[in-house]
Amino acid sequence: SKTANKYSFIDNEPLNGVNYYRLKQVDTEEGDSYSKVLSANIKTQKTIAVYPNPFTQTLWVEGVFEGDVIRIFDVLGRAVSAVKVGAVASNRFEINTQNLQAQSLYFLKIGNHVSKIIKN
Repeated sequence: SKTANKYSFIDNEPLNGVNYYRLKQVDTEEGDSYSKVLSANIKTQKTIAVYPNPFTQTLWVEGVFEGDVIRIFDVLGRAVSAVKVGAVASNRFEINTQNLQAQSLYFLKIGNHVSKIIKN
């Protein structure tokens, strides 16, 4: 393009500490080029609450935002569930856990946050 363009991006799962970003420009006539590297120092983490724990069917996650991805892993580290958070009311999201086995330990992960959860 011969005109200036502005770009934006939201990293929904930044790492704690310094994160580095750059754009790759693909030009059909002159080849690829990269923008200068920009950094963002992330010093705070989200406050996540997961309840009730232990749970039977429904699990609530508080402190999440639209676009966050909630993953649940079994004790062997296998992903058993993943859900992308849609619209949330008061940063609270409901997870249906019918597909999880009763009397089992799981790990719920959102970004860098990990919680141990138990299904009764």
